[in-house]
Amino acid sequence: MLMNHVKLVIENSPEEKALVLEETEGTTVESLIRLAISKAKWKDRRLTLLTAKLYIAEATQFNAITQPLNDMAVSHLQKFEIRLRDEEIATTCSINVDVTINGTTQANQQFELSDNANVQDLIMAILDKIRRNEGNSMIDSVRIFYSEFDEWADVIEPYSNEAIKFDRKYSVVINCKEPEIPPNANSSEKSDQVNSPRTFVMSNSSPAAESGQRDMAHTKPSPTQSSIAIASNQSDLTFAQ
Repeated sequence: MLMNHVKLVIENSPEEKALVLEETEGTTVESLIRLAISKAKWKDRRLTLLTAKLYIAEATQFNAITQPLNDMAVSHLQKFEIRLRDEEIATTCSINVDVTINGTTQANQQFELSDNANVQDLIMAILDKIRRNEGNSMIDSVRIFYSEFDEWADVIEPYSNEAIKFDRKYSVVINCKEPEIPPNANSSEKSDQVNSPRTFVMSNSSPAAESGQRDMAHTKPSPTQSSIAIASNQSDLTFAQ
């Protein structure tokens, strides 16, 4: 009987199993891997072999096996490291995007998306980051940069049909509508006074009347009026990272 040490590692996961297996003479590396997966009770998982490595004592390291695994027979007291990918575990990748919201650009924003994401997924990730929804947002353009030409190219809708190219940079331009805030019913009159333009009329009046008008002109607006005026002028949208 042969005895070998096999370490199974799942890519992008903390899962791993270290096993000592006994096999008969003539067992191939492929059969050894199948036996190890069965012993680890991973048979029902969709696993793809990424690399198979054999420990070389002289080099004190694991080297990749290059010959066909179903042709290579294992020997006694060998150590193997088998790296697998679970197809049910989504792999995430980072993408670099210039995001423009209402004319303000935030360059080189990083987004983590699954490796099978499409452009619509990217748009939804951006809207989620800036806490907007599709109802009050309009996508003006989506472009992708081709360094070979030093040029941008438009991504054509439907965006859900366009897979993300993670090795390239994207630019997304969005226009967002500000939510309308209904005026306070108790201060509608004050709001109208603050927001309406002032008209100064030249007229013949008595000195006392002119003095009264000057006093009114120098009266400070109430805090309520000031806050309404400031709120009505806030139109800039801040894009938070």
